[in-house]
Amino acid sequence: MPSISEFWQVTDDACRAYESALQTTLSRARWRSLLNPSIRASVVFTMASRASRSHVLWRNWAVRSFSSDVSKGAHFDGPPILPHPIGIVVGRGTRVGRDVTLYQNVTLGTDASGRYPKVGDGTIIYTNAVVYGGVKLTAGTRIRAAAVVGPAPLHGVPDTR
Repeated sequence: MPSISEFWQVTDDACRAYESALQTTLSRARWRSLLNPSIRASVVFTMASRASRSHVLWRNWAVRSFSSDVSKGAHFDGPPILPHPIGIVVGRGTRVGRDVTLYQNVTLGTDASGRYPKVGDGTIIYTNAVVYGGVKLTAGTRIRAAAVVGPAPLHGVPDTR
């Protein structure tokens, strides 16, 4: 029968081996998560909006990798959720809250007056939607696919009523 000190030595060695295996697994999981395009795009979008000197590098990466464009003055309160990060355009004055989900081909931009939208926390904007002008989307808003949301009717479009 092992003595008490031998028992604790074996237990300590087992704990160290377990911690080492756990750290290796966690680091592999972190690297694997960076291979996920949604997570990678979220990091690129956040960095492109926050970086001052390296903005061009992050923006070019977004354009090359995801055909998406994030202007320098865009502001993200937290990393966006991007299930399909292709074709997303975020204008320079746009403010995006936390936990906002943007699907593919979403455009957040300006109108003729130069105002940009403000997107509240937890908002979901579905595929091909356009949000423009000084629109304020409150927390939890859902914008349907192919919707055009703006402060006023588009000029030059005839009224069909």
